[in-house]
Amino acid sequence: MIRKAALLLLVLALALVLVKGEIQSRWQQPLALPDQGLHLEVLPGDSLRAVTDRLHREGVLQHPQLLTLYARWTGLDQQIKHGEYLLEPVMTAQRLLELLASGRVIQYQVTLPEGITLAQALAILQQQAELEAILSGPDDARLLELTGAYGHPEGLFFPDTYLYARGATDWQILQRAHTALLDILEAEWRDRDPESPYATPYEALIMASIIERETGVPEERDQIAGVFVRRLQRGMRLQTDPTVIYGV
Repeated sequence: MIRKAALLLLVLALALVLVKGEIQSRWQQPLALPDQGLHLEVLPGDSLRAVTDRLHREGVLQHPQLLTLYARWTGLDQQIKHGEYLLEPVMTAQRLLELLASGRVIQYQVTLPEGITLAQALAILQQQAELEAILSGPDDARLLELTGAYGHPEGLFFPDTYLYARGATDWQILQRAHTALLDILEAEWRDRDPESPYATPYEALIMASIIERETGVPEERDQIAGVFVRRLQRGMRLQTDPTVIYGV
């Protein structure tokens, strides 16, 4: 009886070794991916089994059960994050599982250039296929609430290049752009010239916007700024077309 039990344990141990070896072998084999790689979108609520079955149907993954089994052993099946992933041509099953658990989704970018209006910024964002457009326009209630302390939201979004994942919204990008502008404005205000004629950071921002609209040549901006500052210090109106926008 003892010998039979020992023999059974030996057989089970050998079977486990063989299974482990098979998994490790499959684990390190490259997936059947096209030369340009493959975009894989994991939707909210997708299980690892659903993802591996889909890859199997597409001919990318030959043994989805082995990958799912290993993920359950390691607990990685509970760490899968939704999003859009790039599967590179040389990727193995191991790298695939690590990628899905890491959440390193594809990043897109959009640039909001200097000098554009809010309407133009919204148009740029709405042209991005991977972004969801949810704002109705420059007077959208969410934008007015976001910039309520400063009045109309025009000019209150920092021009820069912003990264985002598929499914992000134009609203989220503009929230980030507004936060970035406030951070920079606060830093610049702390380091301002004590002789500057501006009472608030917002006044300084308005002047910067006016100067930017007055000339598209960066080298001319310091000279124009000097002229405007001297006029303000003397209590004079600026006498420049862009001030119609801001009522200066």
